[in-house]
Amino acid sequence: MVNLDGYRLDDDGDWLGLFKKLWRREKNWTNGQAQSLAVLSGHRNYVTSIKLWGETLISASYDDTIRIWNLPYAVSSSKVVPPPVVIPAKAVSSLDYYAPEQVLVTGSHEVGRASVWRNIDGDWKVEKILSGHLHGTRFVAINAEWLISVGSDKAIVVWDWRTGNKVVRFGQQTNVCAGMRLLDDFVLSATVDGVIRTFSIQKREMLGQFRLSELARRQPEFADKLKDVGVGALGMLTWFEAEGRFLAMATKDIIIRLAWDWAEPEDLVDSELMLNSPTSVDSRSFAEAQAASPSVATPARHRAFSNASPRAASPRSPLTPRSGVATPNSRPSPVISSKLAMSTGAGASPAGASSSEDGSSEKATATTTNTTSQFALAKPPRIIEILEITGTERGAFEAGRGRIVTSRRLSAKSGAERRVLVGSERPSSDGGDAKMKVVPLGGLWETRGRAAGLASATKNPMSLALDHDKVVYGCADGSIVVAGFVGVPDRSAKA
Repeated sequence: MVNLDGYRLDDDGDWLGLFKKLWRREKNWTNGQAQSLAVLSGHRNYVTSIKLWGETLISASYDDTIRIWNLPYAVSSSKVVPPPVVIPAKAVSSLDYYAPEQVLVTGSHEVGRASVWRNIDGDWKVEKILSGHLHGTRFVAINAEWLISVGSDKAIVVWDWRTGNKVVRFGQQTNVCAGMRLLDDFVLSATVDGVIRTFSIQKREMLGQFRLSELARRQPEFADKLKDVGVGALGMLTWFEAEGRFLAMATKDIIIRLAWDWAEPEDLVDSELMLNSPTSVDSRSFAEAQAASPSVATPARHRAFSNASPRAASPRSPLTPRSGVATPNSRPSPVISSKLAMSTGAGASPAGASSSEDGSSEKATATTTNTTSQFALAKPPRIIEILEITGTERGAFEAGRGRIVTSRRLSAKSGAERRVLVGSERPSSDGGDAKMKVVPLGGLWETRGRAAGLASATKNPMSLALDHDKVVYGCADGSIVVAGFVGVPDRSAKA
């Protein structure tokens, strides 16, 4: 059931008014017209990582703190945002959040370890410290079962975060990691030299590695734009994101959007899921499900479920998970994974989870569809589109609504184009791939924001996040900018 409390729907059910409000929001999003703007102060150094979950924003910084903010729906100014919860934490480089059990994981910039935090009676405490790298930790991710850490030593380590045991160490990366995502029982990563790698946790092995410049063998129309990816300073990947079937990554000059093909029955990367599934599947039923699914040429419009980067489907109270799991961006799946237990209850002790005598939480027992097992992760992904955008340094991606937010470096050099850019998919008139329209963030950001110095070098975006109604980015000076798209079109016309 969808929670509409944040939309202020009247008791008599003004559905037409709600439709108009959502239509305006989508129009503002597509045109990049920010209708609200707030700048949050608190951090005193780079905001290295941020995560959004409904009305909850979690930010981490090199100032040795984590801050948990409650963002009301349609934040009009920083005055309506309550003071954050401040958690002392040494030089955090990355973070992720598993909301159903209120578990936070952080990576350290200075040492090669990940810390698991729990909210115990309103007080956040480190429950486990997982040391698995020689140097600092660049990325972390967590879901119902696994915790992943990626170190500056190029290794990817998989942990059972409930026990603290190391499950497997993948050492195949030959360069610095530009980004990593945990999708069900699989890990996706990309290194700065333009190589995507996929790993199966259950099989303890790498499934495939794909150099972006070589994908043009299958799609020669992209050969000219891909030839320099991974070569020289301008060809290095600056960021990587993945959600469901879809991926997005960028160099200094281009943003590349890709999608995984569906696996054939004989190509499923985790055959144990098929064998242990409570629902038996024959080739005919699988083929029928495949025929009923959308083709890879036209990405489906439902949100892809990603445990690595959870987002709420509607506004919600702070630190409260969604009331239901979002429908995966996928074909009907007959495969039900018993390995991924996902609680969907509210509060610190979600339904389906219990606590042992020593206070540690046992695994939730609810199940969810492991859609990722049906992606052809052992085969090269398909290129959807390549966008020519010069100077992109940071980015965030939401596959469900086909949106990207990226930023150019807000350089102090005279004449530099200091912009944050937002992109939304536009359906193709000929039924082909949906193309993305990228526009500068405008509206109140262009007027009030520029006057407040948001286009200055001190406000250079260091981390970005987005959801259905706003863009959030953390700056080099420690401030956090929240640009919302909920509002009436009058402001858009003035901008």
